[in-house]
Order: sequence, then C-alpha cells, then structure tokens
Amino acid sequence: MPPKVNTIWGHFFMETKVKYNYEFKIRWVLAVLKQNRSIESVVTADEFNKYNLRKWI
Repeated sequence: MPPKVNTIWGHFFMETKVKYNYEFKIRWVLAVLKQNRSIESVVTADEFNKYNLRKWI
C-alpha cells in the first residue's frame, strides 16, 4: 500500500483523494452538454452534489 503522507525536506504532503474518476465526470458532463439534460436531472439520476457537476462543466 502506498504511504498516505510523503515527506520532502522535512515537509509533509498529503496525497489527494479522488472521489470521482475521470470517466464518471465525463459521462455526466457530456450528458448535460451533448444530450441537453438539466443539471438537476443528472444529479438526481446518480445522487451526487450538483455543485460538483457545475464545477466540472
């Protein structure tokens, strides 16, 4: 298992946690942009935060 904390010159750096992978994000962004679906309908379909989707777009 990789370490969760890396040290460089005595400084600690936390690795970022990826909650949603790239394919997940692209699927829902394209649903809004290409299929003309509303953000609310996309968020309701998969139950995640609408502010995340707005940030990705």
